[in-house]
Amino acid sequence: MLLKVYSWIFTVFTIIGLVAIVKDAPLVFADVLGVILNILLMTGAYVFAYNKKFLTNQTWKIIFWILILFSIEMLLEVYILPKDFINNYLSFLQSKAMAISNPIDAVISWILALPAIYSIYKLGFGKK
Repeated sequence: MLLKVYSWIFTVFTIIGLVAIVKDAPLVFADVLGVILNILLMTGAYVFAYNKKFLTNQTWKIIFWILILFSIEMLLEVYILPKDFINNYLSFLQSKAMAISNPIDAVISWILALPAIYSIYKLGFGKK
């Protein structure tokens, strides 16, 4: 029940965020990637909460590892890498619209996405 409520709240916030992203800035690769990842998170939370069949287990596994990779990248960018590392060396990952401005934003963003990431993990690796 709680995951169903979360999936709807996450869906509303995702849609609001996506509308803000699309209307405010010209989109670059990182923004498009962020939009796709957010839609996948939203979809995974909904599919898991309502026990729907959507995509294969193998596809959810791939999505899970992609999400983990970009979550690690976000946390490295905020906490470990030098301030302009992404701008200088991985500029294709630099977002124009979804900039994480401080470490607290990164942690809050990651914590809010954890139930959706968990849902995608369960979709890919089984509901044991």
